Amino acid sequence: MLRDLLSDSNPMVVANAVAALSEIAEQSPQTKVFDLTGPTINKLLTALNECT
Repeated sequence: MLRDLLSDSNPMVVANAVAALSEIAEQSPQTKVFDLTGPTINKLLTALNECT
């Protein structure tokens, strides 16, 4: 569910999803939380640009 929010049109939703997934990744390092493909990275960078 959180991974789906990485594609949301609202950049604040994306930022909150990234924050939540980051906390999960810190607590469970063996779990692959992020699937950092080219399209995913592009979406994250676009959301970051819209938040600033």
